[in-house]
Amino acid sequence: MNRILKVACIFEDGMNPYLFELDQRREISDVVREICEHAHKADHTSFAFKFVENDNYITNQNRLLLKDGSVLKLVKSPEGAAIELLEQLSNSTGKTAEQRLPLYEELEKEAKDSHFSKIFVDKRGLEIIKKYVETTIQNKGEKSVPDLKVLGLAVSALFYMQNHPEVLKDHPWSAYKDSFFNQVMAFVQESKGATPVVSRAGLLLCSAWVQHTNPARGFTAVYSKIYKGLGEIPVRSDNADTQEAAVKLINALIGMAPKEMRAEVFTKLEKLDVKGALAKRVQSQVTSTLAHELYVLQTHLLSEKAERAHYDFSVHDKDCVGKLATLRDGLAQFQDDIRAGASYNAALGYTKSQDKAKDFVGYPGVLALDNLSHFAVRREELYKKMVLDQLSREEEYICPFIQMGKRLTALLLEIFNVGEATTNGGGAQAADHSPPQFLPLFYAVDHPFEQLFGVSLELLFRTWREMEAKRTDMDKVINVVRRQLLAVISNPEKMPADVQKFKTMVFSNTYEDIKLQEVQASDERVQDQLKSDALVDIKSEKRDAMVEVVREQRLHFMCSGAWFHPIIKGKVRTEQRFFAMLAPSFKELKWSEVESMPTESSDVTPTLTELPRQIEVESIVWIEYGTEVPPLKELKNKKAIDEYKRLAFGFNLGQEDWLTFVALDRETASKWMDGLRMLNDKRPLEPETRSDVDTLVDMEMNIVLMNLHGVTLPPSKPEVPPLPLDPEPAGSATVGSADDDLDL
Repeated sequence: MNRILKVACIFEDGMNPYLFELDQRREISDVVREICEHAHKADHTSFAFKFVENDNYITNQNRLLLKDGSVLKLVKSPEGAAIELLEQLSNSTGKTAEQRLPLYEELEKEAKDSHFSKIFVDKRGLEIIKKYVETTIQNKGEKSVPDLKVLGLAVSALFYMQNHPEVLKDHPWSAYKDSFFNQVMAFVQESKGATPVVSRAGLLLCSAWVQHTNPARGFTAVYSKIYKGLGEIPVRSDNADTQEAAVKLINALIGMAPKEMRAEVFTKLEKLDVKGALAKRVQSQVTSTLAHELYVLQTHLLSEKAERAHYDFSVHDKDCVGKLATLRDGLAQFQDDIRAGASYNAALGYTKSQDKAKDFVGYPGVLALDNLSHFAVRREELYKKMVLDQLSREEEYICPFIQMGKRLTALLLEIFNVGEATTNGGGAQAADHSPPQFLPLFYAVDHPFEQLFGVSLELLFRTWREMEAKRTDMDKVINVVRRQLLAVISNPEKMPADVQKFKTMVFSNTYEDIKLQEVQASDERVQDQLKSDALVDIKSEKRDAMVEVVREQRLHFMCSGAWFHPIIKGKVRTEQRFFAMLAPSFKELKWSEVESMPTESSDVTPTLTELPRQIEVESIVWIEYGTEVPPLKELKNKKAIDEYKRLAFGFNLGQEDWLTFVALDRETASKWMDGLRMLNDKRPLEPETRSDVDTLVDMEMNIVLMNLHGVTLPPSKPEVPPLPLDPEPAGSATVGSADDDLDL
């Protein structure tokens, strides 16, 4: 984590913004004092920072949300703001609604911050709000629009303050009398439509009442009396805030509904066409809070599927029996096309040939049958084509339709956390792989779960073919399909609201793409492991050892000798050469006289004793490389400098006498250059040497990681079997020709 952040601070008095570095290790109060000194504010304890994005106070608890480029705002401290607002509210008796309106607008905004709310409530601020709400409602006479707005803001502020865990712990909703809720809601019902603020406030208050009290109190009152079986909840409101509050209340009612009433609640939601009412909203920009409520609602509605997943097939259930017959009847007219010896059981992949109903006993129960029969009816021609295509294959390569349909159903339930515990009015506790938000597709189409299943089933069959899978590979295929689906579903912002577009997106992620992603993910995991402090230390030790290994290799390469071109009279003499060699003791460097390039038949490599000239290695003190070699700088042809700069090096023999080496190839040049450096105890600089060291270090670290994971290397290399006599590859038996490809 970056501890030093570059941030900006703006001021309410119009002072120029101040750019500074914020050390995350310092107390926020110390940073506030520093900024107050810069801004010439007398008492730093009266000030605090706020996030510009959401207007929440910055504390030591939420400071990790700051990042480079964040903008802070210096404002009154929450203590100061709470005291000032309390005084203004206490002194507002006798003022008009227009005069109170700015105070309650500020109160509702501040109430969304937990730090402010805790201070405000501890100073008995809730009593002031409750008293104002009750007095205003009891006051007879027609109320103006400003009156209604102030009342709505007061109730909203009450809701936001009460819902903070810090406040809720000491001031639970259950402590409120039912008469307070009934009084407020009666007024809301009487004045509905007058202003969205009042309607929204009533919905929020009801959601809190339902969620935080015994179902016999909150749920019964709201469901049966106030909103009369959901029928009067304004879920179709054109006002986005009101619609969001309506969804929040629906989620609370579903989450708190007694078990015996859940079916009734879901039935009424279906009659209300709640999904259809929200379809237009999800196509536009959705706020983060509405997105959360839509995700919670999505999870609730999908929870019906969980009940079917735990319901076993029964021969006494006419619906189940009829759906089982649907799968069979869909293939009846193709009996002649089913290859000899195959049966309906084989065609559909049943495991219980004598009692097919047993295939739908146990999780995911008859939900898998629901999905498969829905697909067989809605996609009849594709269903027949898919099953018959599988029967054209050898038995071990057949994709068992029923078994894979069951596994796919279980996979979708897993992805959507269907049936998992809920919080915040019913929000599913998403697993790491689950979509964190709602899916627009869920609200845009009828039978979204079944339609997602249909597309996923097509994807599964295509992937089966791409993998050339066998029956023993069912788990592998499901894992690949999981990744293909999650690549789209786990990114709700790009999730389309159209089934065909969703199909296009998931089909674009092929099995080959998945394999490539696995390799990349594996490489990233290795790199992450290599960044740990312990492995960094090990890698440093390994690098030192590998540099020594490369040093030995370079010096032994020099001991084998090499031919070089000389530079004579300002020109590289490519028609001439001389031979140089390092002595095995690494203490002497010997070389021959310059000679003309021989013909290939007369080329003879001299031995060390045949080399007439030599120099002690320790006496070589001035070595230059590339363009720094004086004889190379003096070349008459300047283009030749660029041509030979990566091949040339040399050392001074005394005064202005230089022995210059121009290697015949880059490999020789790089090994001799770094060999000379390492002879003089200098670090290697050539990229080829660094690459060799990196390769060796990576190999050593891979061995370290294998040891950490308990992987042992075999003591000897494996035997390679002889080439087969028959060049036909194994497993090339008919698995389905190109003509059999499905148009999926």
